[in-house]
Order: sequence, then C-alpha cells, then structure tokens
Amino acid sequence: MEEKKRSPLGDIIKNARQKNGLTIEELAEKADITVRYLYRIENQDAKPSYELLYFLIRELAIDPDTIFYPDKPVQDNELESLIRRLYNCDERAIKVIKATATSLLNTLPENK
Repeated sequence: MEEKKRSPLGDIIKNARQKNGLTIEELAEKADITVRYLYRIENQDAKPSYELLYFLIRELAIDPDTIFYPDKPVQDNELESLIRRLYNCDERAIKVIKATATSLLNTLPENK
C-alpha cells in the first residue's frame, strides 16, 4: 500500500515555535486554541484555518514561501526574519527599536 506523503506544514510550525523559544502550551494560549489541536497540527497533519495559519505565520515570523512553496529552496536569514517581526510591532515598539538601533550604530567603531 502506498504511504501518504506528510505535509511539511507541521514541521515548519514546530521548528518556528521552538526557534522562538515557545512551548506548545504558550503558543496554543497565544493562538487561543487547545494544546491538543496545536499538537495535531504539528505532528498529525491537521490543517489549520486560514485565520489560524495567518496568525501563526505572523506570530512566529515564518517566511510564507516555506509553507506555500515547500520545494523552493529558501534562505531565511536573520534580517528577513527581523523585518517580518517588525510588522507585528505597534508604534511604541517601533520607536524603542529605532532608538536602540540608532544607539547601537552610534557605538560602533569607525571604519578606517
């Protein structure tokens, strides 16, 4: 009998959750779903709704290409991940990030 190929979606979400240092319980609470349902998405090929998938992509800063084009080689670098995270920030957070970046850049040694 032919074995059904498992979708990479669960692995993508699980890896992103772990990369973000979240437990399955923490992410389920943020997403307002049960731990069991998130476990099924990550491990048993359950398919989330569009709204939940959208939330997970934004919350975990997942590059959508890794989900929608799984065969396409994706080089997700730190800068692209940071930019995706900035979209979740409110105005206050953006100001803090901007001030922090400016301060950091001002402390860098000059190029000679």
